[in-house]
Amino acid sequence: MLGRAIDRRHGGRAIFFASEDPTGSAGSSDEGVTGSADTVPTTWRRSVSISRGGAITLGVLFGATNLALVAACVVGLRTDGSVPVPLWIALAIMLPVTLVALAALRFDVRIDERGVTARAALGWPRVRVPLEKITSADVIAEVSPLADFGGWGWRTVGAGDGVVLRTGEAIRIGRDRRSDLTITVDDAAGAVAVLNALRREAGHAVDRP
Repeated sequence: MLGRAIDRRHGGRAIFFASEDPTGSAGSSDEGVTGSADTVPTTWRRSVSISRGGAITLGVLFGATNLALVAACVVGLRTDGSVPVPLWIALAIMLPVTLVALAALRFDVRIDERGVTARAALGWPRVRVPLEKITSADVIAEVSPLADFGGWGWRTVGAGDGVVLRTGEAIRIGRDRRSDLTITVDDAAGAVAVLNALRREAGHAVDRP
């Protein structure tokens, strides 16, 4: 396996979480690489989205939780004439978390002369790594969202940050004075090749495989 192994001994936190997708795969669209046969490619773009099964699982998880909280509020109103404060707090937390989770079902990933940008379909969550802050770029043969990052989506664990929406290949980006960033994408090798070519063009040292 290329790249460094992910340390699974550390606990993690995340913007949202979901259980493992029973179908075990995700859709993605290929937008191609900009460049020519005689020049170094300057742009690489892909989009990666959670699979249909994963999206259903996520919808059921958050939908059931929010419905249960709303039902508890209704019961409180009918029996006591008021809703307990803890229920209001729980509902106030779950609603924005649900919106963030739904917004992050798909990420667009772009590599160009500015660096690497991974952005959710609605524009947030968004992570950007400037080219001058990138210290390394490697291919990881397989990443498991649940096993390696504790779930799907935008994740932060002891081994680093991740935009992990499916099981499969990924790019691992080393960042200056920050933990590594892992992004699951198709054509990870192409992404790393373009990124390292851009780094060489900018005069940054690139490790040879």
